[in-house]
Amino acid sequence: MIDCNVALGDWPFRKVFPRTAQQLVQVMNRCGIDQAWVSTLDGILHKDLADVNRRLYDEVESYAHLSPVPVLNPNLPGWEYDVEELRTKQASGIRLYPNYHQYSLSAESCHALLDSLPEHSFVQVAVRMEDERRQHPLCQVPPTDLQALPELAATYSDLAFVVTNAHNPEIAEIMKKAGEPANLYFEVSHVEGVNGLASVMAITGPQRLLFGTHMPLFYPDSSLLKLQESDLSPDQLTAIKTHNATRILHSPRQC
Repeated sequence: MIDCNVALGDWPFRKVFPRTAQQLVQVMNRCGIDQAWVSTLDGILHKDLADVNRRLYDEVESYAHLSPVPVLNPNLPGWEYDVEELRTKQASGIRLYPNYHQYSLSAESCHALLDSLPEHSFVQVAVRMEDERRQHPLCQVPPTDLQALPELAATYSDLAFVVTNAHNPEIAEIMKKAGEPANLYFEVSHVEGVNGLASVMAITGPQRLLFGTHMPLFYPDSSLLKLQESDLSPDQLTAIKTHNATRILHSPRQC
């Protein structure tokens, strides 16, 4: 099983666990998670992303089953260096926080960043980090505006776009506008409702859903229970747990 939505580090508003790679591996072993795509919470508010990502690379270097997903911000100077480091470290993808970093997915700076990425990279687009009702009153951050995402997916067909932390209606709205691009995926940590996975899969198809826990802000058991309570077939569950993520890492995409 591959967890496509994990971050290490500290969250400024409450204590979190796991916050280190060693702690994460312990939780993964308990939960039966074999691999994880690991980003960093520090990349949300820290301005020196080169240092943030360097610490992420160092943190996961000793763990072959942890794949680093550095955070990039096209609004900050020097993001080109972060892309070069991405190539040097052979990282497979990046994570974007357009809402926290205050840019639109349609911005020229965002397009410039995407133009510079290695072919067949994946791009995680975080919709939110926590429920808007739980946010600190002095740090109210709206969800990422995804209106431009369908056009991005069509324009950058060699990249895979992975939407993280999206609710069911948001997924449905994107699919309504996007049509059937082969390079658009959604992870399931924020899918809600009784048999919610089946409801969303009826909209997306089985080939677009990825297992994700949103650790350390969510307990991993939440996403595991969604798999257990679903009435999906073994093949559909395998697609969510491993096959779709593996396809992103190893297969060229065509739209």
